[in-house]
Order: sequence, then C-alpha cells, then structure tokens
Amino acid sequence: MVDFTHVRSVAHGHILAAEKLEEGSPVCGQAFIITNDEPISFWDFFGRLAVGAGYTPPYISIPYQLALFLSMIVNFFMVLLRPVVKLRTTFIPSRIALAGTHHYYNCGKAKKLLGYKPLYSMEEGIKQALASYPHLRNGSKKQN
Repeated sequence: MVDFTHVRSVAHGHILAAEKLEEGSPVCGQAFIITNDEPISFWDFFGRLAVGAGYTPPYISIPYQLALFLSMIVNFFMVLLRPVVKLRTTFIPSRIALAGTHHYYNCGKAKKLLGYKPLYSMEEGIKQALASYPHLRNGSKKQN
C-alpha cells in the first residue's frame, strides 16, 4: 500500500503550516505528514496509469520472497560479471524491498492542526498525470 500525494496538495500543506506559524502556535516545531489520504495498492495505481496510457496492466504476480530471492541472484551475477561486462538493471534487492513495503501514513495531525484537506482526489491526480504526459501514451509518435 502506498499513499501518493498530488504536488499541489503538498504545496497547500506548506502554505497552511506557514500561515499558522506565530509565537505560541501549536504548530511551531511540529512535523506534519501531508498525503492524499487514499492509500492504494502500488500495482493497482500503476495498473490505472498503464490502462489510462493505453497499455496492458501488470497481470502476473510473483510472491515477494521469490522476487527478492531472484533479485539477489541477479545482483550476485551482476557483481560477478562487472569486471568483464557493463550491465545495468533495476531488478535489485533494495528496489524489491522498497516495492514490497507499505508506504502510507496518517495525515490526521495536519488535518486537525492545519485544517489540511487534500486538494485533489487520487482519480483526479491520475487524470492530470495522464494528460500531462501524452507522449508516453501507447502508439504516441514522440515516445522516447
């Protein structure tokens, strides 16, 4: 589970905090978590982006422990072959561990003390992201 946050909501949280900064304010010296407050499975999120861009969403599932083990084997051979061949991969243990870890947080304190409320829903954020990168759509002539 992850909690992606629209960049404008993050900026909004900063502005709200700045507006509350005054001597004696309960927000002084506090850390706040700003989120969209809509935790979603990473693969569901990625699948929605893929479908929105005209691609097939991921449909094969590998158990986390197997993926981590396979990435360790790949990493071992990458290190072993490094003096002979220059290879690059993103299939490394640290990325698998990161992908297999929940990353969602409670923004209740920001809501209570700052009056924070996400400006954009997850659905609206996905729509904006897809509209911002038309060159990444399946079949686009400007794909890199």
